[in-house]
Amino acid sequence: MAEAPRVRAANASPLLDAFAGCGDAVVALAPQRGIVLWNAAAERLLGWHAGDALGRDCGALLHCRDEQGRLFSSATCPILARAGRGEPVPAQHLRVKPATGTERWVSVASVALHDDDGALCTLVHVVQDITRSKTLEHFARRVGHEAAALLLGPDVEAPVREAAPLTRREQHVLALLADGADTAAIAARLCVSRSTARKHVQGVLRKLDAHRRLEAVAYAHRHGLLP
Repeated sequence: MAEAPRVRAANASPLLDAFAGCGDAVVALAPQRGIVLWNAAAERLLGWHAGDALGRDCGALLHCRDEQGRLFSSATCPILARAGRGEPVPAQHLRVKPATGTERWVSVASVALHDDDGALCTLVHVVQDITRSKTLEHFARRVGHEAAALLLGPDVEAPVREAAPLTRREQHVLALLADGADTAAIAARLCVSRSTARKHVQGVLRKLDAHRRLEAVAYAHRHGLLP
């Protein structure tokens, strides 16, 4: 996954003007200042008028949650933290709650604007609605779970065994497997090579004593290892 583009602050104002006219929803925020740009497409997608959004904490306004259900705020947002450290920022899939109150899934791609000293000035998020595709993903996940139960049988876990604890990275990989991600998709989401992604998958299979990815996902569902 590509690193978030870094742009000098001297060019920030023209860039923000350009982003304001973008056809996709654009939300920009500055450390300690909150939201500084909320374009017309963001108003249409997220419901809030710019006047109500500017200066607010983005995470708190939209009740942003990641795929593991963790709630974001300016103090805990990993996207903002990684951009501030100059680290790669992969695209994120987040759950947000627009002004209508009906939760939606969005894809967020970020552009970081830095000053001459390398400090983060503004973080620009380009937001797209992916609710339909996520709904289909979750449907496929449920179908996969039912198929696994049919293939493996309801008593496949007997005798009861205790799986080795998964690392945080392995938990993320397991969640991606449950969403139907293949090796290439896992590598892209984790910003690693395909060989590294395969090693993480093999680690999950080994710890869950599973021979196939579907078997690992079925085990995770039965034993509450997935959010």
